[in-house]
Amino acid sequence: MSFSRIAGVAGLAFVVLVVAGNVVVGSTSPPMGSVTGPEIVSYYAANAATLRVMGYLAPVIWITLPLFALGLRVRVGGGEQSGARAWATLGVAGAIMQNAIFSTVIASALVLTSLGAEAQPDLALSIWRWQRAAFGLNGTSLVLALGGMSLASLRGGVAPRWVSIGGLVGAAILLVSTALLPIEFGGSTIPPFGLVGFLLWLLFIAVSGVRLVSGPRAAAD
Repeated sequence: MSFSRIAGVAGLAFVVLVVAGNVVVGSTSPPMGSVTGPEIVSYYAANAATLRVMGYLAPVIWITLPLFALGLRVRVGGGEQSGARAWATLGVAGAIMQNAIFSTVIASALVLTSLGAEAQPDLALSIWRWQRAAFGLNGTSLVLALGGMSLASLRGGVAPRWVSIGGLVGAAILLVSTALLPIEFGGSTIPPFGLVGFLLWLLFIAVSGVRLVSGPRAAAD
């Protein structure tokens, strides 16, 4: 099997695992907004077994994303005038940056689940706030990954044009959402429009993954 097709399978696996992980976490009704230390302790103690599922899924997710990004880079045209390879390289960098930042989010969640009911409320609240900040700032890496790969696809013809343009729109939404994070931490409520950018991110990877699996073999494979 060519590397492009392996990368396509990895991209599809990434989407499936991320959706599954979000369903698992969402089923626990995670705390949002203003919460207290005791509420954080109670939440992680009560949902420790379920939340550990993300610890099992995360290493596989972190393998599939860079594989997909590299596969897209292999597939795009190599002409310097198009700049497709350069944009794809930026996408790869964003994927690796995403893994690095999100590993801290998962690590902090595992720490809170391991402490359980024995956690000090003030410490648990501090860890949770740090986790939410890292999660929010992770949007920057998604901007680089989705923006770079979408531009590479637009110029290199991996995904349909409308999907690539949708990816650029998603990257712009994620950039705005991330830039507004200090306002949210200042106590103001911001509409969760970043979710739209996240869904466009998953759509781009899913469609591009199918293209990599079913499309013609790239000369660089």
